[in-house]
Amino acid sequence: MTGRQLPAPSMEIQPKPILKRTSGYTIDSFPKGLDTILTPQTSGFWGKLTDCPANPDFTTTDIPQIWTADPWIGCLWGLSCRFCYVPSVGTRLYEGGHSSYWYQEWGNWLIYKPDFTSRLRKQLLDGAGQTRPQFKGAAIYYSPKTDPLLPVKDALAISARNLDVFLDAECFLMIQTRSKAVEQKDPPILERIIELAKRKKVGVSFSISTDILAEQRRIETGGLAPAERLRIMARLKAAGVFVSAAVAPLMPYSPDFARKLVDSCHHAAIQVLHLTGAGAATPKPVLEQTQSEIPHYRELAGKLADEIDAVPGAEQFSWGINNKGFLGAFLAAHRFYEKS
Repeated sequence: MTGRQLPAPSMEIQPKPILKRTSGYTIDSFPKGLDTILTPQTSGFWGKLTDCPANPDFTTTDIPQIWTADPWIGCLWGLSCRFCYVPSVGTRLYEGGHSSYWYQEWGNWLIYKPDFTSRLRKQLLDGAGQTRPQFKGAAIYYSPKTDPLLPVKDALAISARNLDVFLDAECFLMIQTRSKAVEQKDPPILERIIELAKRKKVGVSFSISTDILAEQRRIETGGLAPAERLRIMARLKAAGVFVSAAVAPLMPYSPDFARKLVDSCHHAAIQVLHLTGAGAATPKPVLEQTQSEIPHYRELAGKLADEIDAVPGAEQFSWGINNKGFLGAFLAAHRFYEKS
């Protein structure tokens, strides 16, 4: 690494799985997928561009090669995210499918992938410490099926070590989180993110559905309040880090939400609840309840985009709807660092 030396990470130790609320279940085996490190995305959400609005607009040829990485399987946010699609994606990994402990108790267990950091380094870098050709200039989304900054000591230690690997690799990292641990000092998560930003190769995509707490609680019964999320995003932005708001799922918001987004970040990925393909689906009862209780719910995404464009000083702010928002975040980050 070049530049200011960061604190040395601790030695990699394999933490034990965290399994809560196991009473009444027979657990004979772990889910599949623990050997996976980096997954290339050539189809589905990351591989096929939707015909949705974006500002500025872009085409498939503009998108870098995208890989995804999950340092563990599972989640410890409990059942707070009523909209979560991940359990439905993972049923193919669970012996017993929908009746398994893994599906029924999603949010109450976490299984660390063995030796993730060392295997990540070997996959990204060759023996001389050089980035392997297939990863040079690539974009890595960290993580699509879990929060890589879960506020758990062992999990944060692993992610801190992973960030050290990304500091050495010639690729761009997008961290997807809703965790206050993005500000963590021990281990120094924030310090590593800022160092990555200085090297122009990191973005933080922070989840925020609305700026109204009562509306957030419709679909997320726990987690940080919107004001706290906006504060964290603004802090990262002020530190020179590219910040994208993952406004997904979008919920009703105040007349000031567009301005708050422009003030606190650089880009917005906007998406309402919907039934998605490839086995990933918002739970149908949650979707139906949301659409029945919120008038013109499907129109909210376009409405927010229009309001963002109308904010004074938002000329450099970008947005996209559905996967154009998340894919567009990588392009927006590139533009941001080119000008900085």
